Parts: sequence; C-alpha cells; structure tokens
Amino acid sequence: MPKNRGYVLKRQGAPAELEFNPPLVMWDFGQCDPKRCTGRKLERFRKLKIIRQQQKCHGISLTPIGTEFISKKDAEIVSSKGLGVVDCSWAKLEETPLKKLKSGGNRLLPMLIAGNPVNYGKPNRLTCVEAFSGALYICGLEEEAAEVMEGFKWGHNFLEMNQEALDRYQEAENSDEIRQIEEEIKKEMNEAPVDNGQGNRDMPPSESEEEESEEEDDLPSNPNRDFPPSSEEEYE
Repeated sequence: MPKNRGYVLKRQGAPAELEFNPPLVMWDFGQCDPKRCTGRKLERFRKLKIIRQQQKCHGISLTPIGTEFISKKDAEIVSSKGLGVVDCSWAKLEETPLKKLKSGGNRLLPMLIAGNPVNYGKPNRLTCVEAFSGALYICGLEEEAAEVMEGFKWGHNFLEMNQEALDRYQEAENSDEIRQIEEEIKKEMNEAPVDNGQGNRDMPPSESEEEESEEEDDLPSNPNRDFPPSSEEEYE
C-alpha cells in the first residue's frame, strides 16, 4: 500500500509533517504523566496527532464504550481515515466524558497480551502504542502494525507474543466472528498447562527510568472487559 506522507500536524504555530499513515490521533485528558505515555512518544516520532476533546476522530476510535470489536470490516475506514485512542487514568475512568468524544465509530479490541515492561504477559493491559499496533494488524495493515512499534525497545514482544491470535483475528469477517475467536482463545489459554517461566520468551529489555515507566498511565484499550487496579498508585 503506498504511504501518504501528506497528513499534517499543526502544533505551536508551525506545521510538521507526520511520518506515518494511516493517521493516528489521541485524545489527551491531561490526567497522566506525559513522560509515561507511549502516545506522547509517538507524537515525538511524528506518528501521532494529539487532539482536543472537542475535535473529532474521523476514523475508528478504540474506546471502552464500543459495542463491537474492530475487524477487517473496518479496514477501509482505518486505511483512509485512521485510528484514535483515549489517554486517561484508570483511577479517573468513570469521570472521563468518553461518550462526548466524536469519531467515525467506536470499537473494542479483542483480548491481546501486553508486551510492555510494566504489564508484561497480562491480558488487555495494553499501552496506546500496543492498541494501535493490534488494531492495525487485525485490519490487515501488518507493515504499519510493526512500524508503529519501532522506537520501543520492547516493541517486538507484543507482536511476537500475539502473532497467532492476531492472525486468527485478522481472518474474521466481522465483530461476531472476532468475539467467537476470542472465546476460543480464552478457552485454550485456560486449558493450557501453567508455565510460570512463560516458556522460552525473553523478558523485555530494561530501559532508562523514564522509558521503563512510560506505559504506566496508558488506558488499556478495553478496560470494560478487565477490572482496573485496586489502587491509583499502581498506574500513577
């Protein structure tokens, strides 16, 4: 797929060309430490545009208020209009006005395993960048799914750990089929022998203090399907 490099981010009065397509946007509610946000890091890489709460995501948004799973059915709008995520704190989720956000459609991500250093190996505890990568892969944009993870030393973990699941989700035609596949994967995981050593997978590499904690405040892509931490300190 040819890449369109003409999507422009206007910030601080000077236009800057984003170096990624499809367009990625993030609503920032100012509840989290900017140094601990993978979305902010994507902005520094010129792969993402941060938008205000009043602004619309013209593509598909990944939010917990979605009722359908993202699937190849959404691939066309994702390719042309892009993806959006919400960056807010777990502890303030209930007071965040998610229903006021406007987009081309709200979607959920099916279960995926976190590859980030903070929540490594935990279902659904994804960072913003992992949510973007998973959604892009499911929509058939495999190259873009890998590209968005570049710049994160642990980035390869997410796609490697979820390769089989992502391939299965990618084959689904719609949300109902995604839901069925997710249930199958959950059943298989429950029936699999417990491996406390997590098999032969390498743990993610250690990074600087700032990078190592970057992911803590990212809102998992599908928090309504997984209970949040019991204390605010765990994510903040």
